Amino acid sequence: MDAGKVTATAPGGSKPGSWPPPDLPSRWRPVRRLGFGGQGEVWLADDLVLDQRVALKLIPREQGDDALERTRREVRAGRQLEHRNLIRLFDLVDTPSHLLVAMEWLPGGSVKDRLRSGPLSVAEAVAIAEETLQSLSYLHRHGVVHRDVKPSNLLLAADGTVKLADLGLVRNRFWTDLRDLCRSILATTGHRAELWQEFSSAHAAVLQEPTSFLAAILMTSRALAAAGDHRTAIETISRATGREPQMRDLWLRLGEQRLIIGQRRLGRAALLRSLEGSAPGRIPFDKVLLLTLDAALHDDGAAWDQAMQLWDADLNGWQHKNENALAPLRPFYRGQWSDAAFDRFKPNSNLKAAAVMAEWALLERGKDPLQVAARAVHLAEDPEVADSAHLLEAAAQLRAGQVQQARTIARETLNSLRVAAATSYEAFVWLPVAEWLTGSILQADDSPDAARPHLEAAARIAPEAWFGRQAAKALR
Repeated sequence: MDAGKVTATAPGGSKPGSWPPPDLPSRWRPVRRLGFGGQGEVWLADDLVLDQRVALKLIPREQGDDALERTRREVRAGRQLEHRNLIRLFDLVDTPSHLLVAMEWLPGGSVKDRLRSGPLSVAEAVAIAEETLQSLSYLHRHGVVHRDVKPSNLLLAADGTVKLADLGLVRNRFWTDLRDLCRSILATTGHRAELWQEFSSAHAAVLQEPTSFLAAILMTSRALAAAGDHRTAIETISRATGREPQMRDLWLRLGEQRLIIGQRRLGRAALLRSLEGSAPGRIPFDKVLLLTLDAALHDDGAAWDQAMQLWDADLNGWQHKNENALAPLRPFYRGQWSDAAFDRFKPNSNLKAAAVMAEWALLERGKDPLQVAARAVHLAEDPEVADSAHLLEAAAQLRAGQVQQARTIARETLNSLRVAAATSYEAFVWLPVAEWLTGSILQADDSPDAARPHLEAAARIAPEAWFGRQAAKALR
């Protein structure tokens, strides 16, 4: 039962059950009923042992085993946790008619109750948010995910302190084990599929919940990909789509992984499927973006036209797209620097990397490379485009004759992209740029042997893109 999901009532009002229950322990003396809901009642009572007033939650046994076990789980979790922003749980008592929980009583009601009197001031909202985050930070440090944070579960003490209640939905061992699974996947060199099988067997009941299942699959597949085991990552997600075919984010992750390893046809098919799912997921732009990135990187006109048709469509009612957001992609990867798409680009585009592409076009059109380098440093302050902006900075420094500085920037950025590209196709499409640029800088620094593997990688990953063609030319 939500901590605040009760209906206030006076002792003489309508009552769903009798009070006191015939088997209530004598240590509690009832004062008044605070309310009742679909799962039971909450009463204010004097605890004659603790010598203080407490809130008593009574769950009738008729609610069934699931509700009773949820309450027991809440008490078990609460007894192990102690924080000023968490409700204290004192006792759990089984009686023939009820499961009874004695907990801290707060006279201030819930945030939901407070909202009935009008909107919060900015100061109130910030204070409530800060204290809620403190409680969540404490829970997360102890491996606990609450999963039901809402105004009715945020209770107010007399001094205004916010306390988070209702720990019945917490998952402790599941989430800590999932974290440990991901760490083990990254640490081991083999048998990763067996690690997932052991975890899924140990937590079969929790994995029946769609949200827990989705989180486990996404986190595990990401760890597998980060470890370089794309095959097992793809197999894990593929099996998951068989069980939950309506989950759009599974198809998105599957498509992304297939694109990264070069399975374009299968990858694009999975991304198109991600636009059809019914379950909540990431906004349609994410899927269409990956489709356009793939088409642009490989200069695939038919695939580009298909992606643009999806972009121009309603995209399931998503109304926050910028019509010029994707325009710079294709001319950038083609090296068509005079294309007007770079000039139509708006800084607030949905695709932040387009700002880097537009600035790169200015470099190729003859803008002072040191000015471009300075602009790139500014763009790199946004973590979403830091790697691509650093590549632009290195290219500009090379153009300005600062070979050693360009070499350092390119090497560090290439290392960063190699890590990110294992799990993100948005990072992957910049990897061949980094390989080509690193090879070009090494050639300029009279290191042709060191440059060759980088140029070969760029030509292999993106033979149709301008940097892939330049890499192939440099290898002749």
